[in-house]
Amino acid sequence: VHRTGDADLDRVSEGLVLSAHLGLDVLKIDYNDYDVSLLGEHQKGKIHVSVGTNSLWLKLDVQVKPTCLVTLSDLKIEKLDDINVDITNLGVFENLTDEITSWVTNEVMKSYKNYIEKTLFPELSKAVKDADLCHYLPI
Repeated sequence: VHRTGDADLDRVSEGLVLSAHLGLDVLKIDYNDYDVSLLGEHQKGKIHVSVGTNSLWLKLDVQVKPTCLVTLSDLKIEKLDDINVDITNLGVFENLTDEITSWVTNEVMKSYKNYIEKTLFPELSKAVKDADLCHYLPI
C-alpha cells in the first residue's frame, strides 16, 4: 500500500473522520478458464489482468469515546490505469486479440470496478480493525 494523494482528518461531532487516497502495489485479476465459441470454432484458455496504476479513496470513522474505535465506512476506486491483459490460447481467434483485449480492459474499468470495491471492502475493514490505528491518531 502506498499514498496516492492527500489525507484529511476532520472532527465530526464526537468523533473524527479520516479520508485518504491510497494505491495498491499489486492489483491483479485472473480468469483461469475462459471459453470462447463463435461460428463453430471453440477455444479455451486463461486471462491475466494486471493494473499498474491505481488509487483508492477510503473513509475511516473514528469513535473517540468511550474507547477509540476505527472503522472503514466507505471505499471507492478513483483510478485504474496501465492495464495489461495477457490472454492464452486464442488459436483461431488470434486476429481478434486487440478487440478482446479492449473489451477486457473496458470490463475492468466498468463492471469489475464495482466488484473490486465490494471485494476489497471486507478485506480492508478487517485490516483496519487489526491494525490498531488509534495509537497513531492525535486523540
